[in-house]
Amino acid sequence: MMRFQCLFWLSLCVIGLTSLGCSDSSVMDKTENDSQETTIPRDSVSIMGRILPAGIMPLIIVQRNGIDFKNTVADEEGNFTVPNLPVGEYSVRVIASGFFTDISMNHLELKVGETYVAEPVTLIARSEAATLLGLVVDKADNTPISDAVVHVECSTGVCALLSAASDQNGKFTIKIWSGLSSIFNVQKLGYQMSSFQVEALKPNEKHDLGKIIMERIKL
Repeated sequence: MMRFQCLFWLSLCVIGLTSLGCSDSSVMDKTENDSQETTIPRDSVSIMGRILPAGIMPLIIVQRNGIDFKNTVADEEGNFTVPNLPVGEYSVRVIASGFFTDISMNHLELKVGETYVAEPVTLIARSEAATLLGLVVDKADNTPISDAVVHVECSTGVCALLSAASDQNGKFTIKIWSGLSSIFNVQKLGYQMSSFQVEALKPNEKHDLGKIIMERIKL
């Protein structure tokens, strides 16, 4: 009788351990499957296009929600593809040594399975840059204002913001894109902002804006 009871309890222990092992294996398999599902997108989108001139092999930076998300380099012909992106809104920055940064691909809302094919983008060489000159002065006494921040952005919204600052004599020089009209802002703490529209300049053209008069903010 005693021997039978021992065999009975031993059988129960073996069955329990077997069940426990199967349970752990199931949990592990499920965890692995869940991990695979989170790392492999079920649906993805792609961005592709061409950057000119060919041969410069620019860096393509894809931003998602304003944060750098993925990047690639265009080939010798200027073609690029950024695949396997999750659905969402994207912006693309194109950067190449010796060229102005292009931001023409903005707010691209890509849906499930969609491939965005961009129009060809032609970068503007810095060697073809136009130059803006100016002198920032105080309206009250005509004295020069130093450290006034000069911001220039192209009115078409396809090129990255450029900036410079006035020196101790109130003078500034800034290289801008040729062939594109721009919005020109001058800011200084304690002064009202001054804004101008600058029409498209030719490559290597110099344009003197003369005196830029800033008025103090009255408290």
